[in-house]
Amino acid sequence: MDFFDSNIKLLGASVLALFSAASIYLVSYIGYNLFLHPLRSYPGPKSWAALRLPWAYHQVIGDNNDKMLEFHKKYGPCIRIAPDELSYATSQAWRDVYAHRPGQPEMSKTTIFQASAPNKIPSILGANKENHARFRKLLSYAFSEKGMREQEPRIKEHVDLLITRLQELSETGQSQDVLLWYTRAAFDIIGDLAFGESFHSLSDKKTHDWMRATWDNLRYVMTGNIFKFYGFGFLMAYLLPKGTVEGRLRNFQYTQTKVEARLRYGSERGDFWDKIVIKSEDDNAGGQGMTKGEMLNNAAVLVFAGSDTVATLSSGMTYLLSRNPDKLAKLTEEIRSAYKSSDDMDLINVGQLKYLPAVMDESLRVYPAVPVQIARIVPNGGAMINGKFVPAGTSVNVQQHPSYHLESNFYRPDDFIPERWLENRDPVFENDDRAAHQPFGVGPRNCIGKNLAYAETKLIMCKVLWNFDISLDEAKMGEQGEWLNQKSYGLWEKKPLWVKLTQRKN
Repeated sequence: MDFFDSNIKLLGASVLALFSAASIYLVSYIGYNLFLHPLRSYPGPKSWAALRLPWAYHQVIGDNNDKMLEFHKKYGPCIRIAPDELSYATSQAWRDVYAHRPGQPEMSKTTIFQASAPNKIPSILGANKENHARFRKLLSYAFSEKGMREQEPRIKEHVDLLITRLQELSETGQSQDVLLWYTRAAFDIIGDLAFGESFHSLSDKKTHDWMRATWDNLRYVMTGNIFKFYGFGFLMAYLLPKGTVEGRLRNFQYTQTKVEARLRYGSERGDFWDKIVIKSEDDNAGGQGMTKGEMLNNAAVLVFAGSDTVATLSSGMTYLLSRNPDKLAKLTEEIRSAYKSSDDMDLINVGQLKYLPAVMDESLRVYPAVPVQIARIVPNGGAMINGKFVPAGTSVNVQQHPSYHLESNFYRPDDFIPERWLENRDPVFENDDRAAHQPFGVGPRNCIGKNLAYAETKLIMCKVLWNFDISLDEAKMGEQGEWLNQKSYGLWEKKPLWVKLTQRKN
């Protein structure tokens, strides 16, 4: 009995010692972060500076955008949001962090969200400098003006089918979730351009399962990697919803099937993959193309980024215009007076309108398609950011959503005022820091699909507003709360957008 008692006491003492050691370590760690850390002088919430846990929690529940805006309004344009991370909301920080810096090393992306695909091969989003340059060079022609002209017939075909479907739905007299239809159109277009075949969402009037799988994959990366950061990666299959884990695998499987089917078309189709196929013979034996694994992961990125960005911008424009009838009337008049028929519109001539790009820029300011930028790591030797030295190893980023809603950057930041972007703007907007508005990023890793996304969205919105008078279904919209109050997991988790469509009277 004495032996048993002595072992119990020993176990208790060991547990107490471990607990005490852990407590001492935690207190010391917090004390160092708050009072001795090189970033200690930066303003921000103390609990976030002490531990990364608050940041991680809000990342998992999807409201970090709201928290960042709250903190930037309270503490200023540069704040500390974790023991080793700074958040900026200035145009200078865009240049210092993301732009090319002659003679200085590139700031690499943080590893927190560098989740590898099931085949463990980096895509263009997570590739190192050399591989990123190779991928971008292979894809650049497809996104050039000449490349877009070659792809235009396919794009117009899908946009015209979108209008046909909306015309059919308008005849029912019921409001429609136009976000769903914008997403289907964008998904079909990117499928045609990236894989040689549409997903047939518009023709079948049915959402392809891959759309859901792409979101599951994003949620897996943006929330699952938090568990990896804290050493619980091996439990992700149990900690994340079953549907999210399964959706990630379906996303990869869909991509694999589509890429293999596209490769059978060869190199003369006039889409994204012609040049890649030519350069990638024998599984990229020459080193200038892509391996099969690289094709799979880059294709998955193109599908999601190429569809969600267009759907987000189109839905954001529709909502904000509907909430501001005077702006809606002004844009509708510009479009209808510029074209005798919606058939006259193409990807290039819609770029000649004046008020439309102002509406797009303002929509992307109020409701950016990509609300956050992945943080970068300050390289060895440190760097000057926003006029102040930042030590090596610090995570730094520019928050898009907060940047666009700060009075220090924009006059009346919460109001939708496209006129601020016009050349003959009111002088009250002259102090707007328009360089702080970078919805597609800056530098060598900015969004390669920017021009296509702009052109595609312009064509969609021009055809919609030429053919329809639009207004929100206030009853249905009211049931789900303010539409712009959305969670974010790298991209917005959007709500249905209920719009009444009335075919225009000629």
